[in-house]
Amino acid sequence: MRHLAALIFLFWPAAASACVADNNEAPLFVCETGSAGKYIEICAVETEAGQSWSNVQYRFGNDEKTELVYSADAMDGAKKLFFSHVRGKNSYTVNVRFKNGDFTYRVYSVARWEGDEAPAEAMDGEAGVEVKDKKGKQVAVIECIERPMIFPEYLRRALACDADNPYGAKGCAEVPPRER
Repeated sequence: MRHLAALIFLFWPAAASACVADNNEAPLFVCETGSAGKYIEICAVETEAGQSWSNVQYRFGNDEKTELVYSADAMDGAKKLFFSHVRGKNSYTVNVRFKNGDFTYRVYSVARWEGDEAPAEAMDGEAGVEVKDKKGKQVAVIECIERPMIFPEYLRRALACDADNPYGAKGCAEVPPRER
């Protein structure tokens, strides 16, 4: 668990979030992509400090235009976005999956390090969103150009468990399973 607490702050980006302060929204995941100042973000309203969230939405776009919002009704977001995470020998991966029409989206963040312990400072990795069609063929990948700001524990508490991950319910537990 010590590793995960350190990871919460390791992914702090330079980018600003488009989550709406007027709606008391906070970013649970946000990063800038290489596409003309566009952002990938998951926003939510904190209802109990550090414990629960409502009105969860995935958004993609820039400050002037949001190209995709899921779920259209933010009240449904916590039930329609699915969380999982896994710990590798020298990595930690967070996934948030959802279906929109015939497409499956996976927002991901992978942190990698050398040695036995996750460092208390920046590390290597990648993040972004991948999109697959109904046959499972990858049709798009949009990568972050910076480390995302991500709060894995808040995502875990805010979203439904992704029981379709390779580890089932263990992939949603407070302590992530180890990669096989």
